[in-house]
Amino acid sequence: MKRKASPWTRGFFLLLVLVPASVLVEGIWFLTVLRPTAPPAGADAVVIFTGGPGRLESGAKWTERLGSKNLIVSRDASRYVEGIVRKAADLRGVRVIVDGDARTTDGNARFAAGELRRLGAKDAVLVTSWYHLPRAAFLLRFYLLGSGVRIHSLGAEQAPAAAWTSPLIQVEFLKLWGSLGRVALDQVGIRDWPTPGQ
Repeated sequence: MKRKASPWTRGFFLLLVLVPASVLVEGIWFLTVLRPTAPPAGADAVVIFTGGPGRLESGAKWTERLGSKNLIVSRDASRYVEGIVRKAADLRGVRVIVDGDARTTDGNARFAAGELRRLGAKDAVLVTSWYHLPRAAFLLRFYLLGSGVRIHSLGAEQAPAAAWTSPLIQVEFLKLWGSLGRVALDQVGIRDWPTPGQ
């Protein structure tokens, strides 16, 4: 007579399958986003998640190059942003929308998604550091589910040839799990907890 597996045994084997499968899917996502792609012909908005060198300047240049009329910047002071982006590119006629409240990539994505929906954007370009792109793009696309907004991801700088071996991308690979925890907390009304840097 066959003995039935206990719920603990079934749970263990389920975990044994789900964890590697999740890591595999995450790895495929990261490699897909890091693969060089051609920039779009135009965009309704350019979104910059600040926090690294060159992100603001690169995003301003892409805004000018793509002829976008909206530049959304998350996580910096308005005056600081205005000064840098206006020096980096000719942004006459461009509406610059700045959020100084977000403290996490999840907060950046929530803010930017809300603004893109409010603007009725159909195409948007996300600019951030190359190593930050997979996590940032995942979160922004998550908060835009069902909106029809297409997100194109562009690194503020070129990813190295062996990007996967970089400690920067390995840290981001782990940080995605923390961001997913923040997404879950947001779904029950808890935002930006714990507060980073405090």
